[in-house]
Amino acid sequence: MGLASVIIGEALVGTNQLGTTIIGAVMGSVLFRLLVAVALRWGLSPNDLKLITAGFVLRSIVPQFLRKKRLRSAHADSPMLEIQSVAKTFNADTPNEVRSLRGVNFQLRQVPG
Repeated sequence: MGLASVIIGEALVGTNQLGTTIIGAVMGSVLFRLLVAVALRWGLSPNDLKLITAGFVLRSIVPQFLRKKRLRSAHADSPMLEIQSVAKTFNADTPNEVRSLRGVNFQLRQVPG
């Protein structure tokens, strides 16, 4: 039940800041306990209560997962790292000048998955 409270709270606040996450966990705990109290008042059996709480936790997790997936797919076309027009010259302005790189471009993309 404690894990369910934290998951619900995290889904409610949707941030990674410590203070807000703690407040979200407390809010999730209160909401979870309220759900249990309502289910018990309706006279549900413990197995029904487990099913309802599992559904409620699932309902809290799925939108958060879909939101993160949508954000990842929005940035899928942009590279994680991009370097353009790299050039390197050794012994510049001397008779031994050597150009080892000229106009090299590099892109690093994240592997989907």
